[in-house]
Amino acid sequence: MNLRAIIAATVILLAAGAVEGAPLITNGSFETGTLSGWTELDQTGSVGSWFVSSSNSSPLTGFTTPGPYSGTHYALTDQTAPGAHVLLQSFTIPVGATTTTLSLVLFSGNRAGAPSCPGVLDYTISPNQCDRIDILSAAASAFDTAGGVVENLYKDAPVGTPGWVSMSFDLSGLAAGTYQLRFGEVDNQNSNQMGIDDVSILSNSTAVPVPEPSTLALLGAGLASIGLLRRRRRAARGSSFIEAH
Repeated sequence: MNLRAIIAATVILLAAGAVEGAPLITNGSFETGTLSGWTELDQTGSVGSWFVSSSNSSPLTGFTTPGPYSGTHYALTDQTAPGAHVLLQSFTIPVGATTTTLSLVLFSGNRAGAPSCPGVLDYTISPNQCDRIDILSAAASAFDTAGGVVENLYKDAPVGTPGWVSMSFDLSGLAAGTYQLRFGEVDNQNSNQMGIDDVSILSNSTAVPVPEPSTLALLGAGLASIGLLRRRRRAARGSSFIEAH
């Protein structure tokens, strides 16, 4: 590879790294078969929880679900009595981020006659049959639906045959810093399966990243070639000077 090609390739690699989307969520497709990377909490007195499943039926009540959207696992709530359940994960938007996007697929297995969303994750307030997606501040408590909610992205619980729905939310308005992504489900009218899969937050940044070792090696080769070329030119000029005199 000639000198110009080495330098051009190095610049291209560095520029590409500067805009590459960095994943901010761990185990968003639940392919570990567990809730690793997530925090699961249930309101005191609740029955049921969040589960990871590979089945086409809910783990406690046996209601039909669409099964995994991709891969072999997905997460869902299930219960045999009223409760409220949350699944959280912290994420950090880097300094210099230009765009940040949350994407996921969701299904609702609301078995009640209609959704009811009074705006709180509290099964003791009736009627309350709802699914939520929220961005919380880093310090917010798990069931906070007031000051700790930076942005409510979704609040509903459609009735009907459960089916996966693709969703995307633009989080570019959030400043750099740490937040919590929360999925919340509450039920006190009937069973309610909230299912999620392929959860991802990607952030594109203008900040120059730390180069990969291969990129550093390529850059080093380019700099070494530049140094060698300069030495040869100096030697050639020196030789020409001597011959001329």
